Amino acid sequence: MEEFDRLVAALPSSAAAAAPPAGELASVAVAVERVLRRGVDVADIVGQLDELAGECGGRTRDDIVDRLIGSRRLRGDRSTYGDWRNSCVGHVLRTGAGIPITLSIVVIEVARRCGVSLHGVGMPAHFLVGDDDDPDWFLDPFHGRELDRAGCQAALTEVSGGRIPWRESFLAPASTIDIVTRMSNNLRAAFAEGRDPYRLALVMRMRTRLADARTGTSASDEGALVRQALAVFN
Repeated sequence: MEEFDRLVAALPSSAAAAAPPAGELASVAVAVERVLRRGVDVADIVGQLDELAGECGGRTRDDIVDRLIGSRRLRGDRSTYGDWRNSCVGHVLRTGAGIPITLSIVVIEVARRCGVSLHGVGMPAHFLVGDDDDPDWFLDPFHGRELDRAGCQAALTEVSGGRIPWRESFLAPASTIDIVTRMSNNLRAAFAEGRDPYRLALVMRMRTRLADARTGTSASDEGALVRQALAVFN
């Protein structure tokens, strides 16, 4: 937990520029995994990301998408979508399958190693990848498709059943703290449903650190949940 605390404390708030230093997103994402799983080999995860970058041909955006998505090296996990391990970068690299946000993290980190500036897009209900240099291009790595803005709106209608009114702000770049907070949302849901009180407690402790980094205080609507989850340590 100490490594996670240190990395999160150094993050700018979500109001800051979304383009983080190279490797920042991967470092925090792997720190989350290390809190939840023993024996995580950080050097192996970094090495796999480096290897994927080396396989991306001309190292353009199209090369990256073709190698990672077109070849189905990365794909959406439809059969065990709610498995908490799908929120772990190392697990996704090993299996090639995951949920939208973790697949997006891999794509972003590989792209940065190739000198291509991609970023996360925190559209409700379905995380995407955007391009710093092309505001009308988006990638849905879970479904293996490239989208324009109209396509993103259609995708949101599809996944939400039309229950979420569209806003252009849904396509704004997400900062590292936004992305990791959203990861923690998925993990909280997975452990609450799976009745894993120990890991749920770990996630809730991480969420308090994220809230502190974002606002300086814990999120008021989570106080009761935090106290309940931390009871496993008492």
